[in-house]
Amino acid sequence: MLDEPDAHQDEAGEDAPALVLLDLRAFGKTVVVIARRLSCLHAAGKVLLLS
Repeated sequence: MLDEPDAHQDEAGEDAPALVLLDLRAFGKTVVVIARRLSCLHAAGKVLLLS
């Protein structure tokens, strides 16, 4: 579970969690990400939006 993995990161730091998610997804792993910014979710296979 990742809770706002891109919080307090510069641009390069914001890209790092997405790269890790892509790697984990390639291995068939499930990761739950809690985020306010949708930019870190572009690597997600599925997104659940709670309002």
